[in-house]
Amino acid sequence: MIPLCERDPRAMPFVMNGTSQAVLLLHGFTGTPAEMRPLGERISETFGWQVDAPLLPGHGTTIEDFSRHTYADWIGASDAEFQKLKNAFERVHLVGLSMGALLCLELARMHELATSSLVLLAPPIILIDPLERFVVSLFRIPFLSRLIPTLPRDPPLHPDQLTYNRHSTKALAEFGKARRRTLAMPTIRSIPSFLAFSAADQTVDPRSIAFLSRRLVHPLHRVVRLERSIHILTLGADRDQLFTEIEAFHRQISPPKLLQQT
Repeated sequence: MIPLCERDPRAMPFVMNGTSQAVLLLHGFTGTPAEMRPLGERISETFGWQVDAPLLPGHGTTIEDFSRHTYADWIGASDAEFQKLKNAFERVHLVGLSMGALLCLELARMHELATSSLVLLAPPIILIDPLERFVVSLFRIPFLSRLIPTLPRDPPLHPDQLTYNRHSTKALAEFGKARRRTLAMPTIRSIPSFLAFSAADQTVDPRSIAFLSRRLVHPLHRVVRLERSIHILTLGADRDQLFTEIEAFHRQISPPKLLQQT
């Protein structure tokens, strides 16, 4: 089977060169950097910062390849990108969508003093659908994921949401690991944080935002509620509002001398 990223180049990782500060953009579970590109372009155009959007292992290829990768692979690849940016730029900001938000939280826990800010979009800590919660938990049993390697899934809600047409049950179990690690996260006090969710999201329970707001306690902590967006907030109906709010947050937490543009 031809990998998704070869059939559609939008799924490939991208870098937008910049100076002074850098932003690591992490896409969601089964997603690709295509869903992060509109936000990356906005940050690059507004601030002139470096923007790095990697493709997580097993994503953008084939469902068989996806099934071979683990949470450890996803956080390991994310950490490698963070380390690269940390060594080259004065400040590094983290932006994650859905599971990418959970990976950003793990990176912040690992590198609290080196993380300049956190932007977490639709973090799926608590899932709305009881059946979805059950399925994610069920396939923690290895025998079941071998017996039922894939499940059907709904089609994408946006043409730039490049994903597989089925779920890997092994990958669902690994996604569950990311959620459980976040549920056990400690309080983070030193990193400014921005959380966004949508009232129209059928995946993320708003209690996820309340949970994180009790653990992200920097004085510059913001929560933004959108009304119409799909789960992929960066492609949703309210994305212009979202991008404006993120821009204002980055201006607020960045020293004026480090802002490329005003």
